[in-house]
Amino acid sequence: MNRLVQSWASAQGYTYKGVCSNGEVPVPTTFGRDVKIDALLEKEPNDRIWVEAKGEANLSDLIQGSGRLIFAVYYGGGKALLAIDRKRTARLLQYIDFLKWFAGGLKLGLFNVEDQEIRWL
Repeated sequence: MNRLVQSWASAQGYTYKGVCSNGEVPVPTTFGRDVKIDALLEKEPNDRIWVEAKGEANLSDLIQGSGRLIFAVYYGGGKALLAIDRKRTARLLQYIDFLKWFAGGLKLGLFNVEDQEIRWL
């Protein structure tokens, strides 16, 4: 998953920082850097996307990954993408009302890496 994200990010003109190049990216907070995210994509300071990529993950893992993304956007700004396959995208979309509530107005998207489609909530 992470290699597909890196390839997509490069094709879109983003600078990729993350597990495929230099390891997970810590979320900047004033209390430390305890939470790490798979990748951070940047075009310029105002265009930042945090990414968690999940391969063979169950629903619980997908929700946990979404929580880390929401944390990253809250403290680091920008938007967030949960990068998953087609099957998991369809599974999560069954819970779209919960996900919208959970994100609380932050910009969270489901990124179907197989079809390279993003569905923003």
